[in-house]
Amino acid sequence: MTILLWESAPLSIRDLNIPSSNNTHLTGQINLDAGINLIPNFQTYFRDIVFNTLSWEFKRAQYPHIEYADCDFEVILEGRNIGSFSLELVHSTDFTSKTALQNNAMTKIKWGPLRHCIDNPDYLNKTLKIYRTNSNPSTYILEIS
Repeated sequence: MTILLWESAPLSIRDLNIPSSNNTHLTGQINLDAGINLIPNFQTYFRDIVFNTLSWEFKRAQYPHIEYADCDFEVILEGRNIGSFSLELVHSTDFTSKTALQNNAMTKIKWGPLRHCIDNPDYLNKTLKIYRTNSNPSTYILEIS
């Protein structure tokens, strides 16, 4: 049994890290925001509810307000399970920052080893869903469909 925790808005070029020109700066990550569920407290939802069982740590002195955690995801792309990937999550704890005050995402998934699997124009306007399994609360499924 799986529980849907979040569904993104239709995926964009930026979300999928698809270069739009030779000068495109790819972020290598996707912002976790209100999504199509319109989660009202999305700035804290992912850190405090979705990924609360992970080991979060402050690990870069130059960013004392940023927490990091590694998360294992089973990845399903258009119905095809491509395996398990460990992806880094990043969460800003500075709710006085310009980003926070503009009601922008505070938590992101870094694509890391999955980057070259998701930078596919076929996934544009699809959605990304994150699930948790009932059998193991630290097992997540990331699905693009």
